[in-house]
Amino acid sequence: MKFDEALCPCESGKQTKDCGLTSTGSLWPKPHVPALSRPPTGIKNPKCYASELADCSEQPSREHYISHGILKELSEDGINVAVEGFSWLKDDERRNIPTRRLESFILCKRHNQALSGFDAIAKRFFSRIDTIDQRYVKESAQKAGKVFLFNGNDIERWMLKTLCGLVYSGNSSSRSGPIPRAKPDIRVLKVLFAHDRFPAKLGLYSSANIGKVDNFQRSLEFALLSNNKRSTYGLIVLLNRKRFILTLVPPPTRKDDNLLSGYIYRPDHLLLTDGKTANIIAFGWDVQGQGGRIVIRYKKRGLE
Repeated sequence: MKFDEALCPCESGKQTKDCGLTSTGSLWPKPHVPALSRPPTGIKNPKCYASELADCSEQPSREHYISHGILKELSEDGINVAVEGFSWLKDDERRNIPTRRLESFILCKRHNQALSGFDAIAKRFFSRIDTIDQRYVKESAQKAGKVFLFNGNDIERWMLKTLCGLVYSGNSSSRSGPIPRAKPDIRVLKVLFAHDRFPAKLGLYSSANIGKVDNFQRSLEFALLSNNKRSTYGLIVLLNRKRFILTLVPPPTRKDDNLLSGYIYRPDHLLLTDGKTANIIAFGWDVQGQGGRIVIRYKKRGLE
């Protein structure tokens, strides 16, 4: 994707030429890399799901396993949020709870602080899509569309952080019952903290089939991907009905057994339009996927 506007659409406040613009004229924002001072501490805090890295602090830290900034965005009063699907709720039960209830000792202070940058990125991602949705659905006048740029691998790692937190907190469930509490594999931790790359075909997939939505509703929904042994291998995120899937296993080759059929692996951008103006959520990737664009067309009171 080519771009030549003055200010970088990653919203850093820098000139595009000094920020996300490559020598070929393409957009590629630098990825967020968790900052951990060196040398490693050698400490394995038993309350931290990243303890296998032997780089913990002694102090445990309460952490929102779903980004607190997004929870506050979804909350009508800034305090409470509606939730469902947790292991401590009944089937189909929906309950308003304080956002502090969605905290648990899942990280040490050192690793919690190192990952905080992903929460800020996720909040901006949700906020920009949410603002575009509300303007189109409410038919607010827009003089011109905008481009918002993200490093796609940052979104992947935020989803991975959320997956690790949901599983290790012990609050998740599947159709067959609660998901056993477990620490992530060392390879997963190195992707999250050491900026190792996801293996080929693993990472973010986005649905190319949004479908018709009769009534618009702000929402952020999560569902774990698990096998019949309740071992997790991915995460589904529905952000205002836009579906993103993070998978940690290669997609099956059989089309009739493929959850990701109709999805695009690491798209270039989302194009959101009402036919008059267009807004773009653009992704820069450290390693390209299928590329291409996903088009979301808006109608009155919903998406087309």
